[in-house]
Amino acid sequence: MPVVLVYNEEKATDDWDWHDIKGVRHHFPNTYKNMVRPGEAFIYYRGTRRAEGPRGNIEYFGHGIVGDVWLDENSAGVPAAERNWYCSIEDYREFPQPVSAKIGETYRENIAQNRLQNIRVMGQELHDAILAEAFVQPAIPANVNLADQEPNFVADVSDLLLVRREAPGYGRRPGEYPRRSIRAKEIGDKAEAIIMRYLERQGFENVRHVAGAGEKPGWDIEYSLPIGTLQRVEVKGTNLGTFANIEFTANELAAAFEHQQNYWLYLVARCETESPQIAIMQNPAQELQSEPILYRMWNTAN
Repeated sequence: MPVVLVYNEEKATDDWDWHDIKGVRHHFPNTYKNMVRPGEAFIYYRGTRRAEGPRGNIEYFGHGIVGDVWLDENSAGVPAAERNWYCSIEDYREFPQPVSAKIGETYRENIAQNRLQNIRVMGQELHDAILAEAFVQPAIPANVNLADQEPNFVADVSDLLLVRREAPGYGRRPGEYPRRSIRAKEIGDKAEAIIMRYLERQGFENVRHVAGAGEKPGWDIEYSLPIGTLQRVEVKGTNLGTFANIEFTANELAAAFEHQQNYWLYLVARCETESPQIAIMQNPAQELQSEPILYRMWNTAN
């Protein structure tokens, strides 16, 4: 279930001195620990206080995905009920224009009596309605409903795919650098199931879920053209309407370069909704570099 993260530019009292960094991390008390799950969608909310200038409207101003959750080091050794936590923020996008938290005099949420909540649950329908009102256009340009029998191929996904963001910097604490959530495998499996159904409905021959069979040739699904040529499909999925980035393994990258025109990238946005969106790119190798320009390392020692 999506959540609302309350981010205020100015604190109202010393009791609410949270060390948030917008788009990077959220600091919260133990009360909300069970609401914050890696991989969950969130929307940012702010009250009337502003760092500069007069007070503003109460509004929603951005969205993204909850990343890692870790204990505030200052909470070590204190009773569980008094602990504080951090979560990292992934795939953050600021709204082109904020969305008011009220329609006329009516609150969109039941927050009139509890405005100081740090985090609260939001229904999927309201979450989607706020995104629509914010004019958050999906970066994936092909609105392909699974019931539609005609695929909408996209000639150039790459220019519309990635959210522009600052390059990763130094000095972040462990957990603050966005990575794939622990639900990535679950979301990826759902994306592959969507593409399997999609390809079968298009009438392609010998559609086979190679990843489902435990094989790792560098793609997830394969099928045959009428002339017998084997086509390889790598699938990437997200619950958002856009991808902040796409990760290729060395195996996937090698396969893309080897098979070129017979290798496809299928992107599935809004995987866990009733209307997932699909974008298709043939020969993604032409958009990739043959040598990595960035490595990411973790200390996995217990």
